[in-house]
Amino acid sequence: MAVFRTVIVAFLSATILAMGVAAGPVEPRSELTTRQVCGPTVCAEGLSCCNASCGYCTKPGEACTMEACLGPQCGPNTCAFGEVCCNESCGYCTKPGQGCTDELCLGPKCGANKFCAVGEVCCNESCGYCTKPGEKCTIELCQG
Repeated sequence: MAVFRTVIVAFLSATILAMGVAAGPVEPRSELTTRQVCGPTVCAEGLSCCNASCGYCTKPGEACTMEACLGPQCGPNTCAFGEVCCNESCGYCTKPGQGCTDELCLGPKCGANKFCAVGEVCCNESCGYCTKPGEKCTIELCQG
């Protein structure tokens, strides 16, 4: 077995020399540069992630905002940071490039035969009146 090992080592050494590769010391892994993933971004060399929801990177020890970053409005929902709105009528969010449905979603039912638009609420069911959340609405009784 020792003879076989000697032959393998000699073969590998000859192959390395024939390829013109100098057998030198291998760089320790700790000297390789690493970049830290920080939410939707990657921190530059020498920076560290301080707020992953916003993708903010700072030098170690520097101050950082602790705000919660949100993604875009998507119908009745708000997408997470780093997502895109792929179906506004349903409020569906995905990561960029992912698939999405083509379905059409209706808003809340308001009255006997009416649906509010996406992002609206039914404020007077007897009249079928819809408003955006927090907007004023008439208080009247309608007959249908």
